[in-house]
This record gives sequence, structure tokens and C-alpha cells, in this order.
Amino acid sequence: MGLELAYPGACEKLALISPAASFYPYPLSFLVRGIGISFFPSPKRIANLVRWMTADGFEVRELDVELFYLGLKNYRPPRSILANVYTDQELSQIKAPALLIIGENEVIYQPEKAILRASEYMPNLTCKILPGAGHGSIIEKPEAVSQLMTASFNKTAS
Repeated sequence: MGLELAYPGACEKLALISPAASFYPYPLSFLVRGIGISFFPSPKRIANLVRWMTADGFEVRELDVELFYLGLKNYRPPRSILANVYTDQELSQIKAPALLIIGENEVIYQPEKAILRASEYMPNLTCKILPGAGHGSIIEKPEAVSQLMTASFNKTAS
């Protein structure tokens, strides 16, 4: 979304998959977990965060934890690493067709509220709530996310 705002028309289509704090601020529960992991990354802490962010029953894979850990361990953040909530005016400037996918068990915000706000200001938005997924929908349900993106992008291509 940031690229489309900075360079209007640069994006032909957008896929917004469980966007963190784009529509609502981070809850304190996420900030406490996220800040602790940022300063003291460990595979165990990361596995616990992934379990918290994903729907019940999701098996946390060792490879996902390892990739997350390596990313955190080697990442040098800019001054602000937290996403900013977009203003109503900023959201209304996004004209590219966009697909918003949010897991029904999202823990960063309430899916229905995020969809309501996004739909109000983004004119070319398609919204999907992914059953059985949390904030980690792309690792929890990769096939379903891929199918939704393919269907949406094929539809907007015509």
C-alpha cells in the first residue's frame, strides 16, 4: 500500500494479506510479544509468537521458525519498525484493484472492523475472510491464499 501511495498508479494490483496495523493500531498484546522478540530473538520465543498469531491446531514448522529467527537476528530496523495506521485520506487514494485477505482468527485486529474500514475508503477492494486461519494465513493456508489471489487477479485482468 505504501508503494501505491508514494507512486500512484505504480501498482497494477495489490494483495493485502493480513496487513499488520494498516487499518487499526497494534494491540498491546502484540507490542509486548513483538518488542521482546525484537530485542531478544530466540527460536523458542519465535515459535511461541507464531503459535499465538496462528489459529488453534496449526503446527509450527521448524523451517518457518528458523527463517523468522534468521530474519530477526540479521535485520537492521529503520527508526520505526512498526507499521503506521493509514489515514482515511490515504486509504481513499489507493485506486488499484486490491484484494484483502484476513484470517478469521486474526489476533492483531478484528477482521470485520478492518474490512469495514478498508471497504469504506478503498473503492476497488475485494475482501475475503479465510476460515481457520489467524494472522499467519499465508503460512497456515498457502493454497487457499494462492487460489484467492489467482482468482482475484484473473478477474481484474479481464
